[in-house]
This record gives sequence, structure tokens and C-alpha cells, in this order.
Amino acid sequence: FKQKTAYEISLGLVGSEMCIRDSPYTSNAYIEIIGCTSLSNYDGQIYTSEKIFKPFMSYNIPLFIGQKGLLKTLKKLGFNLFEDVIDTSYDNIECNLERTIKATENIVRLGKLPIEEIHELYNQSREKLEHNNNLMRDLYHLQVETFKNLLNNNL
Repeated sequence: FKQKTAYEISLGLVGSEMCIRDSPYTSNAYIEIIGCTSLSNYDGQIYTSEKIFKPFMSYNIPLFIGQKGLLKTLKKLGFNLFEDVIDTSYDNIECNLERTIKATENIVRLGKLPIEEIHELYNQSREKLEHNNNLMRDLYHLQVETFKNLLNNNL
């Protein structure tokens, strides 16, 4: 028995599956590991960057390695973090090193799965991926409108 590669599986995708995988925003991965800019939140604030939001636009299952409380903040915004696939309990760990080690345990566990199983997990997550993408688009449009209003009110 020979396991199929992600490329071999992608050849079998049809219809909307292929549209999602061919998106200009997507990498050819099912799960995206995001190493955040900062692991510490010195002032209690959660620091975000474009890296944090990319997996939501690219229909990837995100696995974040970042600040304590980042996942809690993203959940408050309404994003689904695929807790049926990823153990997100590391988000509560105070120590940066321990939190990173616990997060990487997910990477090791998922990396041992056959590509067919990852493919199936991804397909079962279709609605959640769509939800995150739609939420990201809504937040983007809200930010654009807010910025336009600021410019119009200050000119």
C-alpha cells in the first residue's frame, strides 16, 4: 500500500474543492502553521499581523504558535479554530516555551497522519473553512468602511 501525496490527492479534487485549492490566496496545504511575530504580551494586549488572518482567507486550518490568549481572542471574533482537529489548550499556558512545546505537539501528531486522513479532516471542515473565510471578508469590509469614514470626517 502506497500513501498518496497531497499532489496526487489534489488531482482528484473537483468542482468547488478545486476552486478553493486554486485560490490565489492559498498555499497547497490543508493546515497552515503560523509562527506569530510575538510570543509575549507585555502590556496584556494581543498583537496581530497579516500572518494571523491569512489562513482564514486561504481556506486553511490554522495552527497558531503565538501569545497566550491569542486563540481566545480569535474565538471572540467568531473564528472557528478547529478544536476537533487541534488541541488548543496550549493557549492558556503562561510560559512561552511550554506553550510553544504544547502547540508543536499538534504538529507532530498531525504530521504522523496519512495524507488521506488529513484530506478527510479537511473535507469534514468545509463549512468551518467557509465560515472563517466569510467572517474574514466581513471584517475586511468593515475595516475599509471605518477607514473611509475616518478620512471623510477628517478632510
